[in-house]
Amino acid sequence: MSQAKVDKYKEYKKDRKKNIAKAKREELISRIAAWSVIGVFVLFIVGAVVYKQVDSYQKKLASMPDYKATSFVLSDMASVLETETEEAE
Repeated sequence: MSQAKVDKYKEYKKDRKKNIAKAKREELISRIAAWSVIGVFVLFIVGAVVYKQVDSYQKKLASMPDYKATSFVLSDMASVLETETEEAE
C-alpha cells in the first residue's frame, strides 16, 4: 500500500465513530422526512374526501325544505277559517 492510502485509512479509522454517528443521524433525518411527506400526502387525500362529503351533505341540506316555525306559514287554502269566522258573527 502506498503511504497516501495508509494515511487515508488511519484518518478514516480515527474518525470512524464520528462518521458512523453522522451516517446514522442522516439516515434518521431522511426517514423522518420521508414519513412526513407520506403523512402529508395521506392527510391531503383524507382531507379532500372529507371535504367532498361535507360539501355534498351541505348541498343536500340546502335543497331540503325548511320546516322551522318562523319560516313555515300555514295558509288557509280551503278558506275554512274565513267561513268559520263569518258564521260566528
